[in-house]
Amino acid sequence: MSANPLGILKAKVNRTKAQIQNLDEAVRSFVSTNSYEIVSDLNFDGTERIWRFVLTNSDTSDLAVMAGEIIHNLRSALDNIACAVAEKHCGRTDRTYFPFGKDVDIFETQLRLKGKDLPDDAIAMIRALKPYAGGNELLWALHNLNRYDKHPGINTAQPAQGSRMRGLKVYSGRALIFGNRNGQHLIVDGYIPKVSAIAVQKEGEFLTTTPFAQFEYDGEPIFQISFNEVRGFEREPIVAVLHQMRDLVDGVLLAFQKRFF
Repeated sequence: MSANPLGILKAKVNRTKAQIQNLDEAVRSFVSTNSYEIVSDLNFDGTERIWRFVLTNSDTSDLAVMAGEIIHNLRSALDNIACAVAEKHCGRTDRTYFPFGKDVDIFETQLRLKGKDLPDDAIAMIRALKPYAGGNELLWALHNLNRYDKHPGINTAQPAQGSRMRGLKVYSGRALIFGNRNGQHLIVDGYIPKVSAIAVQKEGEFLTTTPFAQFEYDGEPIFQISFNEVRGFEREPIVAVLHQMRDLVDGVLLAFQKRFF
């Protein structure tokens, strides 16, 4: 007896529930057992000193692998449902994939190439989902992350950090910016930020001072794991984003099943 393609699809997406739960537990363990240090860098013209919390163990390779498995299951399910519709429509699947694009024009080209064996209703449904950059960003992020995961050496997860500040005493110099200038922050007295420190060191930024400021900081870092280099989701908790992706894919599959099966 051959397997039911729709049953496999449902099992694949259901499988991601346990995978996301396992990843959530791994993230919590990574954060709770980690230690950190405080480091600082001068910006390029030497007018600012940028203070950061840095994890002692910043290797998220295991977490990236776990996230990649979830992403692959969700992304491949979209190809699977497109093939199932094509099989029912014309009896072949070898030319069918769920199309994506870097912009709407590239998506339309891919839709013509990869959807030629799909019925008009399926093409309209896919077009309405806007699976391209600038359209449905969550759907595009799922596709893009799946592409990243296929390239060795590219991590999909990174530590994203904030802080809880209870108090700050400045003995000399000035505090210029509270928080991470790339996230939530407060600029003192309308100060205009200068050129930042080296780009890869921006994560974990919690304070910017004049170069030789002396101060006492009362606070603690907040660590979480987020996706790396994905527009709109750079600082979102990885588990929360994966839950959103799973719900989105589950909804897409359900819509196609109701319409075509």
